[in-house]
Amino acid sequence: MNTRRFLIAAVLIVLAASSVYGQAPQAPLTGVYHSTDHGGDVEVGRASESWIGGSERAPGNVINAESWNGLKLGTQWRVYCPIITSSILTDDHVDENGNGYRIWRLTFVGGRFWLSGDGPWGGGETDYPGLIDTYIEYRQIVYSKNKPVSSTCVVEMAARFTEYPTVCFLVDVSKCQKRGDTLEKNLPEVYPRFLDQSCEVGPKEGSWSRWFGVTMTVTGCVTPVEETSWGSIKARYQN
Repeated sequence: MNTRRFLIAAVLIVLAASSVYGQAPQAPLTGVYHSTDHGGDVEVGRASESWIGGSERAPGNVINAESWNGLKLGTQWRVYCPIITSSILTDDHVDENGNGYRIWRLTFVGGRFWLSGDGPWGGGETDYPGLIDTYIEYRQIVYSKNKPVSSTCVVEMAARFTEYPTVCFLVDVSKCQKRGDTLEKNLPEVYPRFLDQSCEVGPKEGSWSRWFGVTMTVTGCVTPVEETSWGSIKARYQN
């Protein structure tokens, strides 16, 4: 190989590495991350459900959940805008006196999420936005004399980061506990705002809850290779 060809080859290697690897997004770190109430570094959460459908659990309602560090909302993570499409009663254990519990399976569509790059999953990016693929909630309501006295739930979510083509982010909430609704008082400032179906703040009616036992799992994310950049480099140095 003569000197000119050797120099061109060296330039191609350096530029290719810079383009393909230097500019490619850095995937979040693979791992299982638990919330602080379970000994981990993930902040617990607070959530609101806007009653677009007219009442609690109704199709059309929108969820807005954010991390809570004891002082501020949304500094570490956010899950927002999944919309309820169905609410199915799966278990009915209320007796003839109106005492017992019922469980509903809520299915959602759409939604987004965001992780701060400063979280335990941080791999070099300032933040990690993404889209929700599936979001399911099982909600249990306890009744006394046919009146609801408590509401708890679990959440299961699978999603993909904007920069990565595979579903590689999972969220599980082992317990979310309802803390109030607008039938009794206004939404407190320390809970996420009610959202409409276009993710805009505006609705006035809804309920709010706290999220505990949050587990976030990052697995199988693949950093895409920028083939177009490699092609443009070759074109520049072929002549």
